[in-house]
Amino acid sequence: MFTIDFETRSTVDLKKCGASVYARDPNTEVLCLAYGQWKEDVRLWKVGDEVPHYLFDAIQNGTEEIEAHNVGFERLIWHHICHKRWGWPDVPFDRWRCSMAACCRLTLPRSLDQAGQALGLSVQKDKAGAAVMRKLCKPRKPTKNDPSQWHEDPADFEKLYDYCIQDVRTEMAISEAIKPLTPTELKLWQIDQRINLRGLPVDLKALETCKALLEQQLQDTCDEIARVTDEEVKTPKQVKAISDFIESQIGTRPKDLSAGTVAEWLECDDLPDEVRDVLELRQKGSKASTAKITAMIQRCDDDGRVRGNLVYHGAATGRWAGSGIQCQNFPRGFGEFESNVVHQLLELQSLEALDLIMGEPASVISNSLRSMIKAPEGRRFLVCDFASIEARVLAWISGQDDLIAAFAQNADVYKGMASQIYESEESEITKAERQIGKIAILGLGYGMGWRSFITTCKAMAGVEITAEFSKRVVQTYRDSNDRIRAFWGEVNTAVLRTIETGKPHQVGPLNCDVRDGTLRIELPSGRCLHYQKPHTGKVVAPWSKGHTATLAAPIHAAETIEALGIELGDRKGDAWENCDLPPEVSGDLRSLGVGIRNAKKKEPKYIKEIRFWGVDSLSRKWSVQRTYGGKLVENITQAIARDFLAEAMFRTEAAGYETVATVHDEIIAEVDQDFGSLEEFSDLMRSVPCWGKGCPIEVDGYESQRYRK
Repeated sequence: MFTIDFETRSTVDLKKCGASVYARDPNTEVLCLAYGQWKEDVRLWKVGDEVPHYLFDAIQNGTEEIEAHNVGFERLIWHHICHKRWGWPDVPFDRWRCSMAACCRLTLPRSLDQAGQALGLSVQKDKAGAAVMRKLCKPRKPTKNDPSQWHEDPADFEKLYDYCIQDVRTEMAISEAIKPLTPTELKLWQIDQRINLRGLPVDLKALETCKALLEQQLQDTCDEIARVTDEEVKTPKQVKAISDFIESQIGTRPKDLSAGTVAEWLECDDLPDEVRDVLELRQKGSKASTAKITAMIQRCDDDGRVRGNLVYHGAATGRWAGSGIQCQNFPRGFGEFESNVVHQLLELQSLEALDLIMGEPASVISNSLRSMIKAPEGRRFLVCDFASIEARVLAWISGQDDLIAAFAQNADVYKGMASQIYESEESEITKAERQIGKIAILGLGYGMGWRSFITTCKAMAGVEITAEFSKRVVQTYRDSNDRIRAFWGEVNTAVLRTIETGKPHQVGPLNCDVRDGTLRIELPSGRCLHYQKPHTGKVVAPWSKGHTATLAAPIHAAETIEALGIELGDRKGDAWENCDLPPEVSGDLRSLGVGIRNAKKKEPKYIKEIRFWGVDSLSRKWSVQRTYGGKLVENITQAIARDFLAEAMFRTEAAGYETVATVHDEIIAEVDQDFGSLEEFSDLMRSVPCWGKGCPIEVDGYESQRYRK
């Protein structure tokens, strides 16, 4: 195997435009190429040198695979610059390999430097050289004394060459330290690479129209906010200026200007007109963001397609993550009406007409983003989504047989859950009540508590519920899904015992073991989840933190007190006795006028905690992570759902349905108008692999010229 690494420069912004646009642009140049088969024999090629015959021979003889870290970039540079411009031999698709993909499968860091550090390699990335690389890869600002567009210091280039060579050595060391992708995962990664190379076709005309409309709306909003504030605020993005203006009007400033805070302030009835106007303009200006539209335009190649939209194994569970235009984060949209909406957008092309006929322009455009993805003439999309896949998988792996049967019979499980919560017949359940049942089925399967359920209801459905009702919902779910509830503890115990004893343990259809310092949870498909450097520790149990106390307050204050996370005890006289107070709520209680009596600190109780090394989701740093039974079950469930999706992709690809994207549990295929059928496509997705026998899989789908939810 050869390992290669390019260093390049361009006037194109790689982060904004993506690797495909970058590699195809005529202003993009290769500065050097490092390549080799052994760490001690890495060679360097520079522009002007004789072509690398040693590498060419290996490619043309078909004897070697070509590897890089994040090989998608190297593949594009090789194909569009080295092959198309210079006539170098092209590398066959199936000969490329990626050390970053191999790291991701093992839940090691994606970046080369962090992966090397996590593995404790003796060969590490050259961090000082990285600064020189960043200097040389972008154009400089010309001066009178030096009008050159680029940094051209020979000493810098020597550092760049050393940096490139060291990158290859580090990549080789990583490949030596870890196992390559399994045959099944290699096949899946290759499908992922084909999807990214195919790209998504977009409607550039519609995108340009929408961008112009949003820019016009933003300018109108800027003009209006400047008028209302007598030029104190120039744009709705000026957080400090807006806060200063509000304080000058009412003597108080908001804690921030997030969408939630602005919405809360606008609910106040006694706001002065000027303050209300400014907050509404802030809200309107935020909606008028052109970020998604601009990203789609910037990342679009000359053939009208946006490429590089998926990240293989982007989550620790193996699920794909989004890149570039981030299809996974598009607003829900107008559903089946989106195509008509886009046509009207193109026809109206004026803010006034849009506002009059269709509603607030920025919201209309935001909800139309999905339909900016449009199949070219003579082609169409077939889109299928696994229905409630995680809830179905969870019931299956935990052995919740009654829920499995309900799914298999296509029963309305959300309505069934709601009927238990509200103690009503299913025929009497309202749409709003069914929504609570849905949130319960989808949200409570991993140990979520009543406090989080309150937040989830508000976030998912805009529904506000009381603490008392939330507790009832959580308890009802757990009582009616006793096997799921028990499964959290069974998985937690099996993993703890595996880590502490080093011996394998089985739980349901899962096998846990520790191998080469890695906790592995083998899934029904045979694939494993990996947790690096697992160990245990002792922590204070959450339920043993805080205080117990008697709280004196009027009985009507119960809901407000419970919203702070307090468990009220028995009501006696003017107070509740034996109340359970979380840490650090005393100040909040006193500010509410609640009397605190007989407060006693709880005696801490210690429990074992599962720990491992992983990439922190917020800091993106390699550090110690903590988990527990419910979270592990969530990981396992999502991983199995991903494996069902992967199996479906193998089948649909083999049948000629070319996947152009996956969004969560959905496959988007693009085919000719006269090819295949939605029925066949759905059947291919619905088919259950042998390892998934008994899991009640179902799919929903549609075919259309434009993508939609």
